[in-house]
Amino acid sequence: MKTVTKFTACLSLCFAALLIFSATGRAGSLYNIQLTGVGGTSAGGVDTGVYSLTENGTPMLAFCDDFDTHTYIGDTWSAHRYTLADLSDLKFNNQDAPGALSSDILKDYEAIIYLGGLLYDTPESDAQQINDLSFAIWGIFSPNARASSAYDAAAYNYDQTALAIDYAPGAYSNWVIWTPNPASSSQEFLSPSTPEPSALILMGSGLLGLAFFVRRSKRATR
Repeated sequence: MKTVTKFTACLSLCFAALLIFSATGRAGSLYNIQLTGVGGTSAGGVDTGVYSLTENGTPMLAFCDDFDTHTYIGDTWSAHRYTLADLSDLKFNNQDAPGALSSDILKDYEAIIYLGGLLYDTPESDAQQINDLSFAIWGIFSPNARASSAYDAAAYNYDQTALAIDYAPGAYSNWVIWTPNPASSSQEFLSPSTPEPSALILMGSGLLGLAFFVRRSKRATR
């Protein structure tokens, strides 16, 4: 009975860690965000590429989908940590983006994350592609971005390709949308999701305990 109890406890600890990880950053959570650096490229008078930020002091890389709001290095603001499951809470819902390329807000965000993934994979030496992808992302929601001379044929083609993709249900659920609170206080940024340290520590403890239990069990059966 004691052996079963230990095994159950280890499993419970792992399960608790998974629950904490899945609950991390739900709609009610606010985080302190600061812009600490910009990409080394620019076009149309604005910085392009992936930016450096901190989230509650932890460094991260992110890109923005907001051309018409300005954020400067050193600026700080509060933001919700949303996913595409929180679609109605994101900055660019149907009411806030009347000039969007598509009338399907989910498809718009999926296209933006698809383009953001390409942006992450683009070498820093390829400034033209970085510029095209950045303006393609901004062009999804902003007529002003599409009116810029930097929104060229390549940026337009990126948008058409991204919006034509038939994304699978739940696509990009592993991406985080950092929606400012209030929405006008800053740009909206997006980044790949990463587990929070507390969840990782708890999960690691549970897995170590489980591994120790399995090892002890094997020794006992010899």
